[in-house]
Amino acid sequence: MGFRNKHLSFSRLARFEQCPAAFKYQYIDGVHTELTAVPLLFGKVVHATLERVFQDVIAEEISGPIDEARAKQIFADAWAESGLVGAEVYREGLEIVRNFVRSEGVVDHRDVLAVEKDFRLPLGRFSVIGCIDRVNRVDDETIEVVDYKTNRAIFTREEVDDSLQLSLYEVAARRIWPWAKKVRLSFAMLRHGLRMTTSRTPEQLEAALSYAETLGKMTEESKVFPARLSTNCAYWRVGSPSPSRRGAFGFT
Repeated sequence: MGFRNKHLSFSRLARFEQCPAAFKYQYIDGVHTELTAVPLLFGKVVHATLERVFQDVIAEEISGPIDEARAKQIFADAWAESGLVGAEVYREGLEIVRNFVRSEGVVDHRDVLAVEKDFRLPLGRFSVIGCIDRVNRVDDETIEVVDYKTNRAIFTREEVDDSLQLSLYEVAARRIWPWAKKVRLSFAMLRHGLRMTTSRTPEQLEAALSYAETLGKMTEESKVFPARLSTNCAYWRVGSPSPSRRGAFGFT
């Protein structure tokens, strides 16, 4: 029997889309990967900070502004655990956290439905797993799915409207909160203080699921896994430093 995915995820599918060679090295050949590039670690620190901030909002039943000093301390702790160094990058992270906290304004713990919500979707003979950064209750029939991004480049409107990640997240959210008649999908572009919001029709969601299943089959049935260079190559390294063995895909 040939290669079979234990599961699918957006990151796994995206890696195959971006660079089949990178997918093969990691998931088929089992080549050790090191996700240690500064942009990736930085993104993890910021994500961990915002996760903890909103976990505190829920646990402490906060209805009001988020404590900025507390958020900065959470960032400092997450930074220390990450092993990152660099005063300029640290300052940049603090600025992102400060601006985000201020932009959130007054929060109500009752409107934060979930933080880092894991999900598993059945998809043909596959299952798709993932984790949603945050889900908000907008009103009695609307929820908002929020995914944090620390990218320097702002997504295009087309990228947001066609995002497979957001489509999968909406399907998952509708299963978890079946009372929601409407779902907003948002990328929070943290470096830019920008929230890019979109939505999906039932037909778009059906097409996204079909595409994800087809892509999953392609990862198992492909005989050739070409390398495709991209700006993400620098973020992903396999065990060998040889450029010919570098794959491509890294993002947060």
